[in-house]
Amino acid sequence: VKSLGVFSHDEANRYFAAALALYEKDPGCASDAAFAEFLGNYALCANISLDVMTMIGLAPRVRPILDRIGDSGDHVLFLHHYVSCLICNSRFLDAERVQRELTAMAERLGDPKSRAYAMVNELSVAVYRAALPNDAFDARKAQIEAALSQFEDAYLRNFFLATIGWDELTRGRVNGARDSAERMVALGETNNDPRALGYGTAMMALVAVVTDDHARALELSEEARRLSRAEFEIAIAEASRVAALIPLERPGAMAEAKDYISRREADGCTLFAGVPQPMLGVGLALEGRIGEGLQKIEDTIARRVAEGAVNAADWNRLLLSEVYLQILSAEGGVPMAVLLRNFRALAGVMLSGEKRIRALIATVRKNSYFDADGHYFARGEMILGLLCKLKKRKAEAVAHLTAARQLIAPTGASPMLARVDAALAELSA
Repeated sequence: VKSLGVFSHDEANRYFAAALALYEKDPGCASDAAFAEFLGNYALCANISLDVMTMIGLAPRVRPILDRIGDSGDHVLFLHHYVSCLICNSRFLDAERVQRELTAMAERLGDPKSRAYAMVNELSVAVYRAALPNDAFDARKAQIEAALSQFEDAYLRNFFLATIGWDELTRGRVNGARDSAERMVALGETNNDPRALGYGTAMMALVAVVTDDHARALELSEEARRLSRAEFEIAIAEASRVAALIPLERPGAMAEAKDYISRREADGCTLFAGVPQPMLGVGLALEGRIGEGLQKIEDTIARRVAEGAVNAADWNRLLLSEVYLQILSAEGGVPMAVLLRNFRALAGVMLSGEKRIRALIATVRKNSYFDADGHYFARGEMILGLLCKLKKRKAEAVAHLTAARQLIAPTGASPMLARVDAALAELSA
């Protein structure tokens, strides 16, 4: 536990593993209460150090013991971290199942800490499963704030702020996500907490990635990497960094992204690979390998659907529709070598690109998790507006772009807003 407190997570994990081996040889060496407390600390260390496969392997080993111990605050802590590790491993359906068990136990116990740990995880699972409508999210957030005011827990406070920030961003509420990240940074500065500083800065980098401010995302992700102490926030920062490198067309970006994804898949933290994975498709298209690029994004969407990651699948549908738009916009300006190499893919886009874009955006709009006044609806309007502009349908283009601007402008200056303004200016010229 001492190693855990000073961020020596590898050392702490070794001590925890050795202690577990001793207990399994001689269960009488510790009381049930002491062992449950030990498991809560072991789970925390495995979670924040991203040793997720250890945690996923540990849970079934200790399940009979925890079942015998029954409901307890330490049992709640263990399940909380188990759910987080399942999410990190992209096992969203399993996480949802364990979360139901956690919620029921916390309700039976009834104390503020158990309920807060369960409710924060409920929000975390909902981010991927699109399980909590906007009004229910706001109500749950208020309940968690009230519970957290009754006890001190730096880990849970940081995780709560990061979760609501990610949830806000997932819903398309950019300002809410920024506010949450800024609260984390302020908390880190006030309390001299490097986890809050690194975590908050990494979240700000994710906001920049989503809003197309890739240069800012790169800057923030590198700053987050410098500030961070735990593997969890380091992974967020690195995911944002490699995702930003590709649209910036930095040398070696594709190789770096592939290496990052391979490392995350090898260590079981596949959740973080999901940020740069679809960007590989963008990179392939930028390299002139258009058919491969489109297929890469399609494959990523299919993978998210299979995992049960409803929202992530829809983010990637928007990305795919934008790649289709860029291909249509390049008509007539494609080098002959690229044209010949991608003739079949290009022909398909030219014949059915508009229909495909509209179908993708229509699917995204059915996602009730997304805020109708938020970023993802704005992006859909922008893409449709640029598509209509390309097709010389001026009135329709202006209507879509104006709607996009109304949704984007409240979030402040951004490359996305500049893109919409430039298109509207061209249409009014």
